[in-house]
Amino acid sequence: MIGSVTFSQPPVQYCLSEKVPEQRCELNFSLTFAIIVVLSNLVKVVCMFLTLWRHDVLALITIGDAIESFLDRPDNFTKGFCIYSDRLVRLLLEWEHKAQAGSKMNFLPIIDVTRETFLDDPESRKWRPQKRRWWSAVPTVRWVASGLLYAILTFIATIAYVTIASHGIKSDWDNLRKEGLGSPVGNNIIGMNHSLFITVIIANLPQVVLSYIYVLFNSLYTCMLAGHEWTQFAKYRKTLRVTSPVGAQRSTYWLQLPYRYSLPLVILSSLLAWLASQSLFLVKIEVMGFNNGKRAVQADKSVLIGTLIMLGAILLGLRKYTSDMPIASISSGAISAACHRPDDDPDAAVLPLQWGVVSKTDGLGHCCFSSQLVTPPIPGHLYV
Repeated sequence: MIGSVTFSQPPVQYCLSEKVPEQRCELNFSLTFAIIVVLSNLVKVVCMFLTLWRHDVLALITIGDAIESFLDRPDNFTKGFCIYSDRLVRLLLEWEHKAQAGSKMNFLPIIDVTRETFLDDPESRKWRPQKRRWWSAVPTVRWVASGLLYAILTFIATIAYVTIASHGIKSDWDNLRKEGLGSPVGNNIIGMNHSLFITVIIANLPQVVLSYIYVLFNSLYTCMLAGHEWTQFAKYRKTLRVTSPVGAQRSTYWLQLPYRYSLPLVILSSLLAWLASQSLFLVKIEVMGFNNGKRAVQADKSVLIGTLIMLGAILLGLRKYTSDMPIASISSGAISAACHRPDDDPDAAVLPLQWGVVSKTDGLGHCCFSSQLVTPPIPGHLYV
């Protein structure tokens, strides 16, 4: 009678191997990858050349550049918005855009609340001081996108960790210390039946995701620190930090993130990318005498560094700004609203500045950047 029989796997005590007398060396070169790299670098070089050749307008790189530009050329559209934050200015601009679109295209209804209606309400001009936390300088959508992306990647990393552990692959720190990062250990190799091109794409996909994560979290830190630099003008008289200083203006060696913030972020992001490259990589195994190969990947161990970056952004966002100045962050509309200087202060941009009340007429005050004497706004008073 024929029946089913299950054989147990016998334990292996040791293996015998013999060194091959002749050394076989070979160069694996992919023409496809070489063409992609060359074309990508060529596109970058062309873009840099076109930027240098055609872009002859002064760029607004720092928040000081934007303040200088609006002080020299005030925008009449934001006149009367002097105590409005970036979110309220964006709302007013959206209202105006919808109103104009409705009047021009006829199929969009004119909204009931217009710019004039809102500004005619005295309550909208009343100064209500409030010390905000750093996180308020970041748009809500950006916080949600950052948190959602971090949660998705943590979930994927957890699933990968559980899957690897279920296959008997050791991924604890003791085993990692013995085997070393980036070592193609046989127990940690997972075979993949894909082409070389697809396998390389899969192995390098985390680098693309990590690059996007760096840009996203860099924008979080940039918004919060731009808000910090902005609110300091309500407390201290300072010169502008610009890319091309004139007069008393200050030069800058960094864009918006000071070194004490940018260096840790760059170091942690570089460490995260390095850990990903050492944890997920391509391995090609060729057995002499046979014509087969294997492409493999190893598990990722980089969640801890990403958690530190996310936790740093959250803790930084819990800090409070030192002044009650409306938050402008990186909103050009809110920056413009605070730059309607007095007519007798034409050189304000090249002199030490402070934000505050510069004039008061018929019970209505006006707040802006000025090199002249300014006073703090009074709670409950009206400002335009």
